[in-house]
Amino acid sequence: MLNKKSLYRTFQKSLKQISPFLSDKGDLLEVGSYCGFFLDTFTKKYKSWNYIGIEPSKWAAEYARSQLNINTRTGTLEDNIKDFSSNYDAVVAWDVLAHLSDPSAFLTQTNSIMKQNGVFCFSTLDIDNWIPKIMGKHWPWLMEMHLFYYKTKTTEQLLNKAGFKILRSEKYVHYVSIHYLVSKIIAILPGWLEKPLNVSRSAMPQKIMIPISFGDNKLYICEKVKVVN
Repeated sequence: MLNKKSLYRTFQKSLKQISPFLSDKGDLLEVGSYCGFFLDTFTKKYKSWNYIGIEPSKWAAEYARSQLNINTRTGTLEDNIKDFSSNYDAVVAWDVLAHLSDPSAFLTQTNSIMKQNGVFCFSTLDIDNWIPKIMGKHWPWLMEMHLFYYKTKTTEQLLNKAGFKILRSEKYVHYVSIHYLVSKIIAILPGWLEKPLNVSRSAMPQKIMIPISFGDNKLYICEKVKVVN
């Protein structure tokens, strides 16, 4: 799993960003928990919290259960929602909203399983940022798997409609290996530069991690302020 180390670094940073809004104990749900790396990071710091993850990938959910002993349900939030109580103190969803066919319904479902004044933290793309405007079709987040791209105002409107108030928004930090970063740069440069850059890339230390934070991926920390139907 080539991106395991970079994902752990990313989640260590995101946990640091949201920690001021978390209490000493409570119940947390992660939607789109992948292989359990965020929850593994979370449980090492918040030992008094109860937690559970939901992950649509059968392979990733099984990895979380078997390799990290992370309590993980297979499926989507909609698949599992009937089995959840309505008293979660915190819900997190990293890089999930862009993949959803109905983000409004997802946010309403998330509201329904949270305590009043519970904390909802997530990251999502911001296409109104200067990076996608400059890069155009070369913006690396333009992918078929991304169904929706958000602007700050649109995100705020969706959250308000679903009963959430934004407490803070800031840049979401991805850590990537220097090899991965250079490969992305090569992909948008003229072809004649590919060979010399690949030679340089092969000589770079593989363990070096680079934080990427241009603001085209944002982290939101929200509070449930009302119940919605």
